[in-house]
Amino acid sequence: MSHLGSTQKALVALEGADSWVGLNKCSVYLNLTADAFWSCSDSIWDMDRAHALTNHFTTAFLLDVLKGDKEAHKALLPDAVKFPGIQYTTTMK
Repeated sequence: MSHLGSTQKALVALEGADSWVGLNKCSVYLNLTADAFWSCSDSIWDMDRAHALTNHFTTAFLLDVLKGDKEAHKALLPDAVKFPGIQYTTTMK
């Protein structure tokens, strides 16, 4: 994170997640073949849970940085982030 220019930084990592975890889940693809299942699923993470966590952190970060939302800022403090399977690093204080 040190190479990023902003003073407010946060890094959220889903432990053990495949690189495809951010894509749509398989049920949205109408013509999915069995051999393409790997591209819309994750071997460890439930896709709905992974997307919900990603949305939570992204929304809180944008509300804090762009709008100065104090509740969003509190949600990004290290002591507030206690989700199993999440590695979280931040410069937020």
